[in-house]
Amino acid sequence: MSEGMTPAPVPSRADAPGQHDHAATAGKALEAMTAQEETFSSNFELDDVGKLQADAATGRILRVNAAFARTLGHPPEAMIGRSAWDFTHIDDRATHQTGLASLLAGEIQVFLRELRQLRHDGTPVWVRASATLARDPTTGMPQWILGTIEDIDARRQAETTLAENEARLRLAMEAADLGVWEFDFERMTGRLDLRGAAMTGGIFPEKEWIAFDDPRLAAFAANVHPEDRKRHEALRHSLLQGTGDRLGAEFRMRRPDGGWSWISVSGAVVERAPTTGAPRRAVTIVQDVTARIEAEATLRGYAGLLEREVDEHTRRLADRDARLRAIFEAQFQFIGLLAPDGTLLEANAAALAFIGRRAEDVVGRPFWETEWWTGDPAQQSRLREAVRRAAAGSFIRYEVILAGADGQEAVFDFSLKPVRDRTTGAVTLLIPEGRALSDLRAMERRVAKSEARLRRMIEHLPETITVARAGVDGFVLEFVNAAAERLLGRPRAELISRRFAELFAPTLAQEAEAHARACLHSRAPVRYEATRDYAGSHVEMDIVVVPLDDADSAEPLVLFSARDVTAARRMQERLVHGERMQALGQLAGGMAHDFNGILQTIAGAASLMERSTGDPARLQRLVRMISEAAERGSAVTSRLLAFSRRGEIAAGQVDVAAVLQSLQDVLRHTLGRQIALQVDTPGGLPMLRTDKGQLEVVLVNLAANARDAMPEGGTLTLTASAGSIAPGDAMLAPGPYLRIAVTDTGHGMDATTLARATEPFFTTKPEDKGTGLGLSMAREFAEQQGGVLRLESALGHGTSVTLWLPCGETTGEVPTACESAGTVTARAGRVLLVDNDPLTLETLAIALESAEYEVTLATSGPAALERLGVSGNVDVLITDLAMPGMDGLALIQAARQRDPGLPAVLLSDYAGASLRRAVRTAGDGTILVLRKPVPANRLCDAVAVLLPGRAPMPEHPS
Repeated sequence: MSEGMTPAPVPSRADAPGQHDHAATAGKALEAMTAQEETFSSNFELDDVGKLQADAATGRILRVNAAFARTLGHPPEAMIGRSAWDFTHIDDRATHQTGLASLLAGEIQVFLRELRQLRHDGTPVWVRASATLARDPTTGMPQWILGTIEDIDARRQAETTLAENEARLRLAMEAADLGVWEFDFERMTGRLDLRGAAMTGGIFPEKEWIAFDDPRLAAFAANVHPEDRKRHEALRHSLLQGTGDRLGAEFRMRRPDGGWSWISVSGAVVERAPTTGAPRRAVTIVQDVTARIEAEATLRGYAGLLEREVDEHTRRLADRDARLRAIFEAQFQFIGLLAPDGTLLEANAAALAFIGRRAEDVVGRPFWETEWWTGDPAQQSRLREAVRRAAAGSFIRYEVILAGADGQEAVFDFSLKPVRDRTTGAVTLLIPEGRALSDLRAMERRVAKSEARLRRMIEHLPETITVARAGVDGFVLEFVNAAAERLLGRPRAELISRRFAELFAPTLAQEAEAHARACLHSRAPVRYEATRDYAGSHVEMDIVVVPLDDADSAEPLVLFSARDVTAARRMQERLVHGERMQALGQLAGGMAHDFNGILQTIAGAASLMERSTGDPARLQRLVRMISEAAERGSAVTSRLLAFSRRGEIAAGQVDVAAVLQSLQDVLRHTLGRQIALQVDTPGGLPMLRTDKGQLEVVLVNLAANARDAMPEGGTLTLTASAGSIAPGDAMLAPGPYLRIAVTDTGHGMDATTLARATEPFFTTKPEDKGTGLGLSMAREFAEQQGGVLRLESALGHGTSVTLWLPCGETTGEVPTACESAGTVTARAGRVLLVDNDPLTLETLAIALESAEYEVTLATSGPAALERLGVSGNVDVLITDLAMPGMDGLALIQAARQRDPGLPAVLLSDYAGASLRRAVRTAGDGTILVLRKPVPANRLCDAVAVLLPGRAPMPEHPS
């Protein structure tokens, strides 16, 4: 029965009536399943793909098709009943068994691996194996496994051969110790490797693509010896124009110590456009040949022996094999590759040109029988012994005289370098190299010294420097400097070769790896900011991620440079706070004027009341004046507290029209008499979900900026209007918005100032007149709300600052604090009244006594607790919140330890949400919060509500 097929249910006698119909249906289902089974078996046997069916419980093979048996070379009957592991290579059995275990456990739906199977003669064959599981449709238990195999042995062998060729060429280049310059004519750029960059005297960095018109090229040309500049310029012109297939020149370059070094440059155009023949890519090899040039001064007869030809043409520079071969062929040194038995595998163009032979003339022959050595039997014998010793693992080096095709002899520094297999340690290649009296040891010492200097510099940088390699399982640390050790709090030995996931919390590791992948994808530095907790300290970091390797590198490196900006952030916060305090000072001036008027009203009315005791009507009018003045004072303090941020800082529904209207009185005094203030707020504006206090701070700061821009006076206009953004806007998400504009008629800004106006700390004011944070704070506020700040200005035409802010979820008027639902009838009760201000204490006591409450007074928390113990039962406790020593909330808690459930009224000039949360935590619904100043009738009503037998009152400020 095929996978997924289940027997049809057999009807019972209880199924009657209709029993015969059911039986007929079951019979048809059985016939259908039998047909499907036959079809499955036929397809199984005839399929060109090797297939196997095995028992899920035992792993024993039930049947194989002909293609499966043909792939492994076993007769089908010899495989039936045996375990599938019997035909799996021993090194792959664990992987095979683990994958099938996951399949049986339901962790995966399909098992898919590339592994080795064993043929009948025991030789391995690479196959792509897959397996699926068939389950019993009734019980859900595994029944059998259907597996397939596909012969991929030829492909795997081809991949192995390609990797070996690439490794040979790469090792040859590393052994040559030369610099490489690459040029991309389509992008008009070039770049240098580490050695090539070092030869420029530090003018160009390693692996950075440099444009052909980069001004640093002029600095490089200036370091060329005056006698060699024409030759250098001709090389540069030929290279940039792409003329000719081969390029070569030698010239002197000034060293940092003032001396001169001979630099040899040779290369070739390795890729041209197929239709126009225009050059696309070129590769040049650079080498410090100072020692050789000096030797040639005494050996002029050998000058012609150092000619070099590059015969390598590649289809694409991106092809790694072709690029490495081009570099290999471009060397001045003679270099090749030998098998351990001395058979010649490769020889570069310079070596072949020396003997006048082609590669096919010498490759495959014993090295000592080639034309380089056949002229001298003694040299041949010495070379055979050198090959034997090098194949045993020794490095061989000696000087030898060889004759070229033209009969001229040359002295070479000849060496044989063994190359070992990284896994087995066995010698797999020999690299013969001949350098024509070029002593490169001085250059090697300079390179090593440069590398050591660079490492010391990185090690002592204050920035945290780490280098990570991208691997299959994530990024792995390759290098950390001393600053990174200190920051991470772990020695270097515990950090190197560890994955990010092993060193950092999951979220931190994922964030760092995401930025590293973005850096590698874009091939450009990525900069971001992050907050970390290291060794118990909160650290803010400015991090830059830089790619270090080519885009085609299998495991590319990235560099993380992290700078601690915690102190700078704290300094910025202090400057922002200073800006806020400056705005608060401006606001306080207007408040002082308002309070002087209020105090004048109260003092004048009180004086008149003393002389008006006989005139009740006049006395009532004066009392009303004092009450209205007190309400004005309460409104002023509310605005002042909200602005100074003592009020609650939380987003809510804000009526912008009401905010602009409420700021008029404050701004009129702040702006002065020379500036006219206009407020335009049409009706029906939508609500704004924001922090009201922050919005007021931003508007006052913008108004202060406008005032400073109109020293001779002018007009400041505050407007609010509704708007919307359609999809496709580059700055804002689509939806409804509220526009708040602050417009002045001042001197305006030029284009340069306008471009920088919103930068933090940028200001055109004198040093003691501002911090330059007003507009930047406004921009940050708008962006935090999901909006944007737009600035328009021109010299002589004033400035307009518009805040585009997303609307809230509702519209209409801002809901006011809940009012008392009528006057509550007074009840007899005992009240303990606590306030450290004698005048407040006396005023509130008179009001409570007038409502027929029995009042006990205390001027502090401890004194109230004493009264509570002496006077016996107290029905309601009324206390001020802000008192020296024990505050009102602490007093209520202490009193309730003596008298649990004691109702209380808490008086405070601050009644925000955080205070109400604290009250809910400390009480059980029988604590009311009233904002000062509180009217006498409101206080009496609150006491009446709290008296025993009355329901708790909602916690809303009056």
